[in-house]
Amino acid sequence: MSNWSKNLFVLLPVLFGISVAGFYLYQDFQPVDGEAESELVREQVGQMLTVENSVKRQLSDNVLWDPIASQTPVYARDSIRTGPESSATIRLDDNSLLDIGENSLIVLDRIQDKLAVDLKAGDLKAKNLGQGFMLKLKDNYVKGSGADLLARTGPDQNTSVSVQKGKAVLTDRNRKETELSEDELAGLGDDGIEEVSKIAVELRLPENKSQVQTNRPDFRQTFTWDVLKPGLTQEYFEISKTPAFKPEETKRWTAHQATTSPLMAGYNYWRVGWKVDGKMRFTEHRMVNLTGDKRLELTYPENASLFDFGPEDNQLELNWKSQIQAKAYVVEVAHGPDFKSLVFSKAQPDFKSLVKDLPSKTYYWRVRAFGESNEELATSATHSFTVRLLVAQLPELLRPDHEGHWESTEPVDFSWLKTDKAAEYRVTISRDSEQKQILKSTKLEATRLSWPMRGQSHIYWSVRALNANGQTVGQSEVRRLNYRPKAKGLGIALIYPKNKSEVIRESTEKIEPILFQWQILRRIPGPITLFVATDPEFKNLIYSQPGLTQLSQSVQLKTLGQYFWRLQSKSSNISVTQGPKTKDETENDDGRRPAAQEESEWSETFEFKLRASSSSQAPVLISPQDKSKIEREQDVQTTTAILTWKPGPAAPQANGKFHVILERFDAKLNQRITLVDRVVEQYELQTPELNDGTYLWTVGLIDEMGQEVATSKTYEFLVLPVELMEAPQLNAPVIK
Repeated sequence: MSNWSKNLFVLLPVLFGISVAGFYLYQDFQPVDGEAESELVREQVGQMLTVENSVKRQLSDNVLWDPIASQTPVYARDSIRTGPESSATIRLDDNSLLDIGENSLIVLDRIQDKLAVDLKAGDLKAKNLGQGFMLKLKDNYVKGSGADLLARTGPDQNTSVSVQKGKAVLTDRNRKETELSEDELAGLGDDGIEEVSKIAVELRLPENKSQVQTNRPDFRQTFTWDVLKPGLTQEYFEISKTPAFKPEETKRWTAHQATTSPLMAGYNYWRVGWKVDGKMRFTEHRMVNLTGDKRLELTYPENASLFDFGPEDNQLELNWKSQIQAKAYVVEVAHGPDFKSLVFSKAQPDFKSLVKDLPSKTYYWRVRAFGESNEELATSATHSFTVRLLVAQLPELLRPDHEGHWESTEPVDFSWLKTDKAAEYRVTISRDSEQKQILKSTKLEATRLSWPMRGQSHIYWSVRALNANGQTVGQSEVRRLNYRPKAKGLGIALIYPKNKSEVIRESTEKIEPILFQWQILRRIPGPITLFVATDPEFKNLIYSQPGLTQLSQSVQLKTLGQYFWRLQSKSSNISVTQGPKTKDETENDDGRRPAAQEESEWSETFEFKLRASSSSQAPVLISPQDKSKIEREQDVQTTTAILTWKPGPAAPQANGKFHVILERFDAKLNQRITLVDRVVEQYELQTPELNDGTYLWTVGLIDEMGQEVATSKTYEFLVLPVELMEAPQLNAPVIK
């Protein structure tokens, strides 16, 4: 028999099997009609409202778990499960709402023609329960029309059900009924109810699934909760990387009503526990997600970049991009990553900033975004860059000084020192600090230049040293010169408060007066009137004082906020006008009135912000005072102290919560050990028993959002034994 015949006998059975399998596969995908179709009809009991991350459903007649999307119908006897960091919400036909937590499994069961939600594992919140709704936990059933329930079960946690709103009835396997009132918690075992107790703790802030975006390495989150059980003064705060709160992944410490804790990158789970008859009971857990703040992203230069600059190109454009709407961005360049020593800081509305003339060094930079109320919205990550200068910063400029004022109408006299190896110098005068808008650029061998200013309010100038080949051997700094000639300039110069400045006062109960100051630059029509308003049009005028002949005036402002001020000089026979110039009061091209119409002359308008110092909000420590001593009796090993303080003068009167931290300095370990970390409402706190040693304490102010907005100074005190005086030695009596 030939080889092809043998192969044919082998292939024929295989081909036949493939054909039969294909036929049955085709049959499986054909529509089912008649009686068979009626067997697949399912009873819809609700709809999937929301789905977050991994949520799957298993139909009653299927062994596969398939993903389920929002707005999908759910049917009787469906099984629904959620994965890690996942959740879902179902609205049942009776308007009950089911919030399914992560790592949970429920079955939409039918018992005696009534829908029973069987919680197999995880957490479930059932809200606005329908008349026929039943919640099954092991062999226990809970019913409660209109009630809200919170249930949990599984191998990693105790089985319990609590009533968040309304009332419910729990029926155990022996048909024993127990009524649960609002804020009651029932612990369940294999034989039914183990105990019923009042809910002792209710979580407040942060809310579940909160997201914290920050690039600050020292960030600490404040957690708060309410204690509902009278006499409960100590709770157990737990924070973990997983909702199972495994001991090796969980940190626990005691606190009362609030605490602060650093967060780990990613998901953090927290809860609060308390003891009932020696057994631990816990609140529901909440999730806080800590991510790096990528809403502000530094794009150039890349982190750890190195730049070799010459005098001509010693400038660096910092670029970033933003995903948030901000009023302004503040660019900060510093010597260190803690930004305590700033070398450059600038606020601007766009996404780039030019920094110039940096000496050779490594620098750190970041960008901060601020909103309409000057509140900080976000802070970028910190990047570094290194600058190496290839030439010296020469020649050395002599006159005019940086930020100097030229008050003469004569040409400006620029001068600088002679530089070695320099054959000539190029002087550049421009309108801008980057020296791109050139007004004059000239080369000369001398070290002096006379140049007339024509209409400019200020200019920037620098000098570059060139060798015989025209190559740069040095580049000076860029100086700014303000042009204010007395003969033709403004007659009144505003001195203080400066334009767009901040005036800070320590106390807001009685604000310290502000001394407005100005300078007369030339002859003016007459006495001065001072105007202060809360709007730039001066329609809301809050202060007006005419007839001033001195160069300053003290004004008591009653409230903090934004203010505008200006001066008017007028002849004694002309009435004061508070508004802007009329149409008949024409101006020259440079904005000044003709000399013939200077019977009434206005200064510029300056704006400033009056605000309270944040340090004035911080609590003031009273006792123990800094560097004080607390003496312990010789016959006892420990003692206690009472920490007392008072609110800062600018602290909000409606808020009376304070964050108290007491630490002991361990000299052997060279570190501080926290003894007290509590949030209280009173102005004093008794310490635990204190051994001999050094202690440090601070008190912070907590605002309505639970954030610490101001912190007091740190006071240090010593605990040491009382010093006993040596008994006086008496001389022996002399007997004669």
